[in-house]
Amino acid sequence: MKPAEKLAEHWADSAHGSGSEAVDINAIDKWHTYQTLHFLDKLLTYEKLSHKTLTAFAKEYPFISETHNAEIRLRWSQITLKNNYSPDFPNIRRFLNEQGKQKYTVPLYRAMVQGSAEVHAFAESVFSETQAQLHVNVRDKVVRCLKEMKPAGK
Repeated sequence: MKPAEKLAEHWADSAHGSGSEAVDINAIDKWHTYQTLHFLDKLLTYEKLSHKTLTAFAKEYPFISETHNAEIRLRWSQITLKNNYSPDFPNIRRFLNEQGKQKYTVPLYRAMVQGSAEVHAFAESVFSETQAQLHVNVRDKVVRCLKEMKPAGK
């Protein structure tokens, strides 16, 4: 198994309390960006990560959770939205305020559409803040995404 996949499995297993084979969790410090992206892509494939696991992850890898690299920010944000990890919502809000590229904005709103009622409220709040700075085509796509959100309990 490749190092990125092993590390993703380690974090996913720790989310379920099973703990996989010994993995050097610090090996990521020496990785190139494309390896980190592969790792985050693998982590995103896991169904559920606990808030405890995500908190430990953010503490262990602040260079991921606090990065300025847009590709890494996108994937980390998708992971936190998928798992309703609200401590990272301020970072996502900041990211969406700092840029308006369709490449990053639309996938995050698509992730928010799949989230909980709390994530839906967050999506509406961020969109009301950022819609004026978005290109009209990006804004229209986000509006279409937001229309797909289901009311709580349905």
